[in-house]
Amino acid sequence: MDILRRLSALILWSLVPCALSAQSDSARSAVGLQASISSPTWSVESVGANAGGLTREQVEKIVEERLRAIRAESTSQGPGLRTYWRNGFIAESEDKAFRLHLGGLMHMEGGWWRASDGLMNGPDGVGPLNDGAAFRRARLHILGEMYDTVTWTLEVGFENRLPQFFNVFAEIPHLPYVGTLRVGHFREPFGMDSLTSYNNYTFLERGLVQDPFVPFFNMGAMIYGNLLEQRMTYAGGVFRSNSDSFNAADFGDGNYAYTGRLTVNPFFEEGEHALHLGAAYSYRVLPQLNAQGQPATAGGERRAQLSSRPEFRLNAPTLAPFTGIDGIGGPTSYLQVYKSKRNAARFAWAFSVGHP
Repeated sequence: MDILRRLSALILWSLVPCALSAQSDSARSAVGLQASISSPTWSVESVGANAGGLTREQVEKIVEERLRAIRAESTSQGPGLRTYWRNGFIAESEDKAFRLHLGGLMHMEGGWWRASDGLMNGPDGVGPLNDGAAFRRARLHILGEMYDTVTWTLEVGFENRLPQFFNVFAEIPHLPYVGTLRVGHFREPFGMDSLTSYNNYTFLERGLVQDPFVPFFNMGAMIYGNLLEQRMTYAGGVFRSNSDSFNAADFGDGNYAYTGRLTVNPFFEEGEHALHLGAAYSYRVLPQLNAQGQPATAGGERRAQLSSRPEFRLNAPTLAPFTGIDGIGGPTSYLQVYKSKRNAARFAWAFSVGHP
């Protein structure tokens, strides 16, 4: 309180020239006022006496009005931020209207190859298979929330040397009768394997069926939610069919995909047993590809390009590249079998802060 009172007196000191202008001996009053503020026995009365005989009530009124103006000016500059660490760095406004979460993750992979010279360098060889180590994933992400109305996510990867967009979207949650609206670049709702976070995998990679048959990150809009006390989920959206690229861009008339997913969980016992059933469907307009199998905005043909890579990515060749199937669209589905984490192992090291 003494510090606050001294601060108030210093504020009053800025008003002293006005108060002393009506006094015949202003210099003496100013020196006396400064001495009274610095005195260990400082008091409102002593300040008033040295400021031209102002009463206690007049001094307190001046100080109160000045402090009120300072508080109003501070409030007009916006609410302050509170920062703390909870599974990553978090900053939020005092009224919790704005919230920001900074995080990231790092997955490192290393391995050794052993192959015959014919497999590597023969007529149909896959090329050299070299040992090595690399970052499989190196991601930074920012999650934000505004007024409990809009949330957004920005996840950028650096494992391929150039920055690459992954989850980059905004959401409006709790829409009546609809659920949540998501717009941006994100995973299409197709397959449990593709929708599971890579922080929760047994291995560093998804199954072999992921690359050739499962739509992944694409630009679009989606509505999703749950029913029956979260025992049923639904999701459906419209996407650009070929925007899973570094800059999340796709060009070409009519390149759209329509994807939906429905799941049911009729039996669940936390930590013990669960029965999870799901189905997904995607109707896709095939992209225009040139003779080399690259996307083309003109002069290409609409064809499907199917290929995969081993579940060990380090210097791995592409498996069964295939370009064909003329025409437009069609359903895609597949069956997955999962193994328990207790019965699997692999040389890998992962570090994460927060979950994208």
